[in-house]
Amino acid sequence: MIEPILFISLIVGLLFYGISRLNYVIDEQYLRVRLGPIPLRKVAIDDIADVRRGSSHWSESWTNTIYPPTISRRGVTVYRKTGGFKRVVLTPDDPGVFIERIKDASPVRAGRGVGGIMKIWIGKVILAIGLVHSVVGFIFFRGILGELWSEMLLNTVDRQPDREAAFWFIYTGFAFLIIGGLVDWIERKQPALPVFLKWSFLAITLAGLIIMPKSGFWLLIFPTVGLFVRAKQEA
Repeated sequence: MIEPILFISLIVGLLFYGISRLNYVIDEQYLRVRLGPIPLRKVAIDDIADVRRGSSHWSESWTNTIYPPTISRRGVTVYRKTGGFKRVVLTPDDPGVFIERIKDASPVRAGRGVGGIMKIWIGKVILAIGLVHSVVGFIFFRGILGELWSEMLLNTVDRQPDREAAFWFIYTGFAFLIIGGLVDWIERKQPALPVFLKWSFLAITLAGLIIMPKSGFWLLIFPTVGLFVRAKQEA
């Protein structure tokens, strides 16, 4: 009976010892978690959206302690742009210095993302608008699209208002899909969005609402506001 207890105690002791030996290394490309010299986990610096003091529930935990007060005092949460668990909790010896080192090495530096996550959502909203626009177009203009298909498509739109409306309605949806994909890619790869983008969306949205108030241009208010809010956060 004593031998199993000793074996279990040994395993638990080794587990606690291994946890206490976790350490963190920051280089130009990765934030690395190591067990002594052995690498266990790495997070790409370019994948870091934000870093904050404090621990977080429902996160990927790589703390080097299981003592809650220590985790509360030394806890740091790294917010990733991608992946299943987008929050990684660590417990460096000096959280303030650790956060500054990550900010110096990553796009979080210069105040971008600090004090609030630079959430990646504007491109997704534009993608959703483009998808809805295209689907509605295919449903609403299905009769005209059937005519174009039966005529083999070639030169089937020529000064015919109903066909031109169907064509441009659906193509506008495709254009928003492309723009949304591009904005989403920029949000992930480069935190600073081009300045002209917010003003372009504002101009398109206002013009559309003035000329066609009973239309889907109201949906563009959300990404437009998001672009201005993000620009303010990046300033």
